[in-house]
Amino acid sequence: MKEPPVCSICRLPIPWGIVNPNHPLFGTIDHVIPLSKGGANSAANRRPAHRYCNARKRSGPIRAELVVDCRTVIVGVFTRSPALWPRGRRSRALLRAAGVQLSRTPIYKFPRKGSQ
Repeated sequence: MKEPPVCSICRLPIPWGIVNPNHPLFGTIDHVIPLSKGGANSAANRRPAHRYCNARKRSGPIRAELVVDCRTVIVGVFTRSPALWPRGRRSRALLRAAGVQLSRTPIYKFPRKGSQ
């Protein structure tokens, strides 16, 4: 399975499969030089970002306090939503480094066929 993209602001993975554009982990495009400040809408000026991080950045630069705030919120969302944990090694290492406690046990246990 392909690794999910990494947010250019908080440096945490953007999980696949989130279809609600209002979800804080939803993947968006961040323009390095904002369009409102004369930036081009070219591939060289676009980076992936969580919706929350991109909304907090607005048209300003990436500041240290912005990164800390974004990481705190995104780690909280990942901690409360184990179903969103990415399966790739690199992504899981990024989450562990950010302080998300990843369990090794499966989240859902389905009964085996024939057992009661």
